[in-house]
Amino acid sequence: MELIYPKELPLFDKYDEYLPPDLVKKGFACGVLNIEEMKRRIGEWTKIFINK
Repeated sequence: MELIYPKELPLFDKYDEYLPPDLVKKGFACGVLNIEEMKRRIGEWTKIFINK
């Protein structure tokens, strides 16, 4: 959620404008930004960096 500006509301789907802004932002962060994959990769990089 920190990657989205406070006033930014990314609209991708037909009915996004009718949903609460927090829900749209969360959907964007989880779906488009693929937060889980990002966390996994950062964890891998951290392990590599620490083990050097």
